[in-house]
Amino acid sequence: MSPPKKRQHKLGHLSEAEKHSYEDKGTSELVVEVARMLGLAKSTIYRILAEYKAKGKVGASGRPSITESFDESIKTDIRKVVHGFFFKNELDKILCEIKQWPTIPNMSRSTLYKVMRHINFRNLKRNRKSLLIEREEIVI
Repeated sequence: MSPPKKRQHKLGHLSEAEKHSYEDKGTSELVVEVARMLGLAKSTIYRILAEYKAKGKVGASGRPSITESFDESIKTDIRKVVHGFFFKNELDKILCEIKQWPTIPNMSRSTLYKVMRHINFRNLKRNRKSLLIEREEIVI
């Protein structure tokens, strides 16, 4: 005997047939049907509609990235530290130096890497030497 099959949930996409079958209904009836089909609350559907009417598009919700939480002064301080270690290209030494600065919050190595990528630092290898560069005109 096989186990009972699990009921599959819709992932929020409507087929063309489903879209065309609900054209004649009013807004409130349509919201009820869409909420039922997608497994969402009616208030969520109304909130999405209000956002679409206000902005003209619906943005994806989600957690903001860690790089957006840092202001420009923190990014400038990180740039100063990185330029001090320009030819060394060692992320651990840069992280140790950053942890000593009182104006920069503590962060992990991976967060430092993300912030450095966000402020346009890239790794470059030249003649077996790695360099951290921010702009092409800095490269020697």
